[in-house]
Amino acid sequence: MAKKIAKHSTEKLHHTKLANLYPDLFFFREEPTPYALIERLMQEWRTEWLPKPRSLRIRQFFNEKGISSKYLYQWVEKYPEVKETYDFVLDALADKRDIGATLKDGELNGEQVRHTFWRYEQGEKDFIAWKAGLTKKEEGAGQGNIMVVLEQFPESRLVPKKKVDE
Repeated sequence: MAKKIAKHSTEKLHHTKLANLYPDLFFFREEPTPYALIERLMQEWRTEWLPKPRSLRIRQFFNEKGISSKYLYQWVEKYPEVKETYDFVLDALADKRDIGATLKDGELNGEQVRHTFWRYEQGEKDFIAWKAGLTKKEEGAGQGNIMVVLEQFPESRLVPKKKVDE
């Protein structure tokens, strides 16, 4: 941690909270990561980077900043504020991709809606879960393929022997 030398023995020392070190991918040297930098990155990630039309992947922002996504995931584990921002950006990017795929040439793409509808409607989720449960019940019943063997019936008035063409 970086320390400021006190002028008087009664003056409180100010500490800069360091998160950790990360290797800068552009200059290949380790940089200290003050928590204030992480807060600034989270703010920029949400407000400036996310609205851009070419913002499509969760790690893209950090790659552009020269920070390995490994450190993003460490920060997500360590800091609840980073986790909150991460979840928000993840959902926003998913919405952006869904809207882009659903509105094809300005028209509603029904096929895409059919495949993604369950994410938004609880009734559709419940129906899919119910349907999956039926499949499990059928598999659990021990009924696989059933083979029925019919023996040849003897000739009768109703079923005469077939004539063979010569």
